Amino acid sequence: MLGRPLRRFVLPVFVGREILEDDVCAAEIKEASNHMICQSAWTTLFNVRRVSLATIKPRAEGTRSMIHGNKGKSFVSEENKQAYKHIDDKLTSLRNDYLEPHASRLVRNAAGQTTVDEDDREYLPPCFCKRQCYRNICYEAGYQVKMKCHSKGIFERVKDWELRPHFYRTQAELDAVADPDGQVAIPIISWTSFLRYWVQHFPKLVVHSKGEDTCADCHFFQ
Repeated sequence: MLGRPLRRFVLPVFVGREILEDDVCAAEIKEASNHMICQSAWTTLFNVRRVSLATIKPRAEGTRSMIHGNKGKSFVSEENKQAYKHIDDKLTSLRNDYLEPHASRLVRNAAGQTTVDEDDREYLPPCFCKRQCYRNICYEAGYQVKMKCHSKGIFERVKDWELRPHFYRTQAELDAVADPDGQVAIPIISWTSFLRYWVQHFPKLVVHSKGEDTCADCHFFQ
C-alpha cells in the first residue's frame, strides 16, 4: 500500500451537524476519509454489486479507484501449470493437424460474403466436439473419464476419477512398485476450466457445424 496515492471515500453513516461541530468526532471522520481502499473493499463496504458499480463508474467523472495489490499476480499451482501446458500442447496439435477448409466457406468466399471475423476463424471438422477433445486429453493424461450423465454430457468430479492401469499419481508411487511400463499421470483440470481455457486462449478455433452443402467426410461440394 505504500507509495500509492490516497483515495478518499465516504463512510456509510449519517453525519449530522452536531457531530461536525464536535472537534474530536470531526477529526476522526477526517482521518478516516484519508484511508486507502481498493475497489473490492469499497463495493463490500457499501454493499454494491459489480453490475451496479459498472453503471456508476461512467457517471463519476474525474474519480479513480485504486488497483488491488494482487492484480497481475499468478496463484496457479504447479499441478495446474502442468495441466494447462498439456492442454495447450494438445489444442495446438489439433489446430496444426486437423484444420481443413469446408465447402460453405469456399462458397461465401466466391460470393464475396465472408466477413473479417469469419475469415479469421480456424475450423475443425464437424466430426470433432469439445467434450470429446476433453475426454481424449484426459485419457491420454492417464485417467478413466467418468460421466454422470451421458445424454447431457455431464462429467463427474475430477477427483473421483480413477487412474488407468500403469499410471501413478506421483513418482514415489511409481518407484515403489517398480513397474517397467508405468508412468506418472499428468494433472488435469475440470471440464469448465478446460472450456474457459479454450475460449480465452484459442478463441478462433471452433468446430464447424454440419451444413447442407458440406460433406462431413471429404468436405467437398455435394
